[in-house]
Amino acid sequence: TLPFGTDITKLSANATISAKATIDPKPASIKDYTNAKDFTVKAEDGKSKTYKVTVTVLKNRIVFWDRYK
Repeated sequence: TLPFGTDITKLSANATISAKATIDPKPASIKDYTNAKDFTVKAEDGKSKTYKVTVTVLKNRIVFWDRYK
């Protein structure tokens, strides 16, 4: 979850994986997270796992306070 006002069409992501693993697509190549993105990590032993990344932005919360009550 990102702060209110964050432009999720211009994000810069990264992932930390082991040296012999691969990730596709490269997180840095994806900028627009308007929709969920799938990333597939392939381990050294050839096993793969897909992760779905969903980005949410906090809604603007305007609180009105009546100090005269």
